[in-house]
Amino acid sequence: MSIGDWSDDTTLVNLPWRLQEHDELQEVVEIVQERSRNVVVDFSSVGGAGGATLARLLQLRQVLQDYGRTLVLCSVAPATRGVFTIARLDGVFRLCSRQVRGPGSSRSTQVQVKGARMILGFFIKQYNFFDLSEEQVGHAMEAARFFKEVVAHDCVSEEMLSQMAEIEHQGDNAAHTIIERLNKTFITPFDRQDIHALATELDDITDMIHNIVSRLAVYHITGMDENLG
Repeated sequence: MSIGDWSDDTTLVNLPWRLQEHDELQEVVEIVQERSRNVVVDFSSVGGAGGATLARLLQLRQVLQDYGRTLVLCSVAPATRGVFTIARLDGVFRLCSRQVRGPGSSRSTQVQVKGARMILGFFIKQYNFFDLSEEQVGHAMEAARFFKEVVAHDCVSEEMLSQMAEIEHQGDNAAHTIIERLNKTFITPFDRQDIHALATELDDITDMIHNIVSRLAVYHITGMDENLG
C-alpha cells in the first residue's frame, strides 16, 4: 500500500491486491486523525473486499465526517462494486469508476489533470446551504409575524390575502432553490436527507400559515380568540 499527498488537502491511498483487512486502512484512519484531510482510495489493484474491509471503510468514513472531510473510492471494479451493492453500501460511499494516479505516474499529464479535476470536483461545496436555509427560515418567520397582525383585525382583507400569498410564494421559491441545488451537489455540508427534510418542514410551516389565513377569509371568521393576539 502507498499513501501520498494528492493535493493540498487530499491524501491518495493505493490499496494492495490482498488487503490485510485491518492494518492498511487503520493507518489511513490515523493519518486523518492527525492531519484532517480528504481521502481518495484507489481500488485499481484490489482483488476484492470482505466484511472486515467494509467495516474499516465505514470507520474511516465516520472519522472523515467528524472532521468535516470526504472519502471517495475510485477505480472500483464491477465485482467489488457488487459487494457494496449487496451490502447496501453503494449509496453510502462515493464510488467512482475512473482510475486516478498520483505524481510520478506513467500516464500522460493530460489524463492525470482530467482525472484530478473530476475527483477534486467531488470535494467542492458549490452552494452555501446554511445561507439558503437561513433565508427560508426568514420567510417562515415573516409569515408568522404577519399572521399575528392578521388576527389582530376583525376580518381578513383582500390585501392581507395577497400579502400572505406573496410571502408563501417566496417561501416556496426558497425551498425549490434548496432542493434544486441539492440535486446538483455531490458533497454537502451535512447529510443531504437532513437538508431535504429541513427544507420541506420549513416550507410546510409557511404553507400552513398561508392556508390558515385563507380559511379565515373563506369562512368569514370575524371573532378572534384573544390568546392568538
